[in-house]
Amino acid sequence: MLDGILRLFGASFNARGPGIGTLFDLLHLVGVALAAWALFSVIRRFFSCDDLIAQILTVAIPVQLALYGFSTLPYDAWQAHDIAVVLPFGAVLAGRVLAERLTKARLLPLLAVVASGYLVALGHGVLQEQVPAHDQALGPWLRAHHLTAGFSVYSDAGAIELTSGGTIDMTVPWFHPTYVSRRVPFEEQASDWDPRLHYANFVVSTHKYGLQGFIPPDRAIRAFGQPAHTYYVQG
Repeated sequence: MLDGILRLFGASFNARGPGIGTLFDLLHLVGVALAAWALFSVIRRFFSCDDLIAQILTVAIPVQLALYGFSTLPYDAWQAHDIAVVLPFGAVLAGRVLAERLTKARLLPLLAVVASGYLVALGHGVLQEQVPAHDQALGPWLRAHHLTAGFSVYSDAGAIELTSGGTIDMTVPWFHPTYVSRRVPFEEQASDWDPRLHYANFVVSTHKYGLQGFIPPDRAIRAFGQPAHTYYVQG
């Protein structure tokens, strides 16, 4: 969960390789430190604090993190989008609680330098070459081959449904070594598992996401039998 929080603030050293990105991560740690400072500052004097909004934010941030931490969601750092509100809440709290202190300490010029670094980081990101997703062309390819309902992993399934405009239905089961089972309900409908409404007749698998996104062909064959066709599309 900690890495997910750092990613929200743009300060995760695991999100990119070494280089100028490391400098940007260090700059964004300032934002993390300010948000944490403001949070613990209000916690220490919570009942004597005369700022209702600061009190609400101080309660909301830990509650959000606690609910997220005890849920089934934080199994990967990219799931941090489910606690995205922590970023604006932390920013507002830091502004309300620390502005006067930072001004009196004459730290505004230093923070201006940090803010300028944030703008440089934003510009650097915008100027990077945008590489299309590897599965962007897969939706039209499947539709052209009259394949409209199938199985895949979460990452590919979402991309295929999005790029196909919802004309292709992808279901995400668990492919165990010896059997295939329904997942714990996760962004899906019961009708996805009703063969009368959703007849899946193909499986999409790829190494592009690493082992987490790969469905071993032998598992699919063990569950469903030999495929009538095997296609290789852009890797």
